[in-house]
Amino acid sequence: MFVVPVRGVVAIAALIASYSFGAADENKLYIVQDSTLAGPIGNTLFVDQSSSQGSTVMGVPDDTTLISGPSSINASTSALDPATLPAVQIGSGNDAAINLSGALSLGMLSQTGNGNAAIIDVSGDRSIGAVRQVGDRNTGKVNVAGDDLTGILIQNGHDNSQTLNVTNANVTWTQNGNNITQGDASAFGNPSVISNGATVIVTQTR
Repeated sequence: MFVVPVRGVVAIAALIASYSFGAADENKLYIVQDSTLAGPIGNTLFVDQSSSQGSTVMGVPDDTTLISGPSSINASTSALDPATLPAVQIGSGNDAAINLSGALSLGMLSQTGNGNAAIIDVSGDRSIGAVRQVGDRNTGKVNVAGDDLTGILIQNGHDNSQTLNVTNANVTWTQNGNNITQGDASAFGNPSVISNGATVIVTQTR
């Protein structure tokens, strides 16, 4: 379990955490936090890799990588260098929690803006959970349960809220615009995608 609370005007960190005891073996964490241009409230990141082996926390690839679909991310993550693509929180008052279990799981986070909140839960082997938030006051949660699966939530805009539950599928869910919510925003709206392993791409625009 690893907690990175950052407070103050200057908040830049790059960390690599490797564990070699018990179940948490050879896990890695790469992050950058920067609130220098966004006011006095820093960013907070909570990471739990204690039930995983060989898991990695890193950033989200750019849109050109994502556009070809989740299956390509599964195939190409081995070619990405996590040290040059850290998880990022740039802005003020961003909050995130990443919980990884299983073997070779991957949590990917990018928050640019202010007051964003994200939760990433991945249980299973070789599965990926990712959240990218560009804007302010977005709330997003991704739950991925199973092996060799991908769940990606992208929020471009302000005041968006979404929870994505993925079982037996590869899913990219994108929200472009403002005030896009699903269900009760305070409880994270709750779309679920369950399939036979197919790729599902959903885009909401307002």
